[in-house]
Amino acid sequence: MAVVYATQKNYADPAQGNWINSADYKVALANAIGGGVGKLSWKQVLEKYTISQRNKALILYGMAIHTATDSFAHSAVFNNTRLTDKQGHVTSGDYAGSERLNAAKHVANKLIMRIKKNSYDRGYVADFAVPSSIHKNKFKMASISSMANAVNSNTYQSNKATFDALNIASFSYVK
Repeated sequence: MAVVYATQKNYADPAQGNWINSADYKVALANAIGGGVGKLSWKQVLEKYTISQRNKALILYGMAIHTATDSFAHSAVFNNTRLTDKQGHVTSGDYAGSERLNAAKHVANKLIMRIKKNSYDRGYVADFAVPSSIHKNKFKMASISSMANAVNSNTYQSNKATFDALNIASFSYVK
């Protein structure tokens, strides 16, 4: 959607992914088309800034960056224990902090480079293929391989070794 706002191309509804139920998809779509973010209008969101296509795109890119980097807080596994409870709330200390931070920065920089190039291109599954030279095997990501494969099996296969080095399929939750 950020691409639509940034480039003013004709809008087409994004396909519903298998990760979102039909009701939530319809709400998200209605909110996006309805002219704002969630229940806020663009005037409320941008407040003192110009309501422009670029600024709308930047807000959406910011949300995407937040969501992408948040996965390193909510899906991280350290010593076979996920750092969140079953509801996704972070409950543990900052294990593998600098490596998790560097991995999150790696993913964020992929999106930021698109903004700097004014391409406003969408993110890709490959953006999450964080090399072990960055995460140094200090933590794992819960089920990242199966999720990457579900989103785009060709991209997963092309980056299989990288995803699998970061992946952990079996883990326990913090109690």
